[in-house]
Amino acid sequence: MKKQMLIFCFLIMFILAGEMSFASTAYVTDSFEITLRSGPSNSNKITLLLKSGQALEVIKEEGQWSNVRFIRKDGTEKEGWVLNRYLIYRLPWQKQAEELGRKNSALKQSLRETEKQRDALLVQKKELEQELKKTTQAVGKIKNQYDSLEKGAATYLSTKKELGKALSELDSANAVVKRQKDEIQKLSMASSLKWFATGAIVILCGWLIGLAMGRQNKKRKSSLLQ
Repeated sequence: MKKQMLIFCFLIMFILAGEMSFASTAYVTDSFEITLRSGPSNSNKITLLLKSGQALEVIKEEGQWSNVRFIRKDGTEKEGWVLNRYLIYRLPWQKQAEELGRKNSALKQSLRETEKQRDALLVQKKELEQELKKTTQAVGKIKNQYDSLEKGAATYLSTKKELGKALSELDSANAVVKRQKDEIQKLSMASSLKWFATGAIVILCGWLIGLAMGRQNKKRKSSLLQ
């Protein structure tokens, strides 16, 4: 009994569902002009002709008819009844073509913008490559200068070391020269003294010899006088 009641309730709800108010979007079928009537029958007055592709809001359905409304170009709302067989629930081919045309135009515009951006990026890339080339050349020049300075520093250190060694040797040589000069001076003084002493001895000897000869001559004269 309960099962039968549930089935009966389900059937009632299904039947009523067709008469209940609902809102969905439908379109006038392709390549047609259909009549919008004041009521759900062919005997009702035609209020307007709807062109193919016109978007409609479906309010409710009654049998083969649908109660619809839409916004006209002047902004006012229009409501009426149309046959269900003239409605489709997909975008009409014309609308799809228009939408595809808009998307195609948008894609073309996007492509043009992308090409402009690509050209700008290519110019920027070229400028960056030139800057990179200049920077690389500058780095190479700096590296060469650094290598030269490094070699110069090594040469300077080596030269400084050799100069220090030479100065040390010069100091040693100067010390030897000074020592030799002192020895020469000493030898010169000794030689001078020796020469002076020798001269004095020679003079003294000559004086003594002269003195002795004078005495001998005196003795000879004395002997002759006697």
